[in-house]
Amino acid sequence: MNPWLLVAELMCATKTPFSKLVAARINKYPASGEINNVIEDPKAARVRVLYYYDKLATNMNYADSISIEFENWRFNLRSSNT
Repeated sequence: MNPWLLVAELMCATKTPFSKLVAARINKYPASGEINNVIEDPKAARVRVLYYYDKLATNMNYADSISIEFENWRFNLRSSNT
């Protein structure tokens, strides 16, 4: 509930519609959206990605499959059968 109250306060204080606030965020923090590919050997692909980015990444997190971060961008890689 609190985040929406803060958004409502921001809209009132700046007299800016919600659509313009969202557009400004999307413009400032672009996202490619979800990109899906079908591959024959997901485990081997995961090993290749980890090996390739091991020294280049600023952070790797394995909590939700693989999240790899760099100074100005990041991506998440996961295998899924859904």
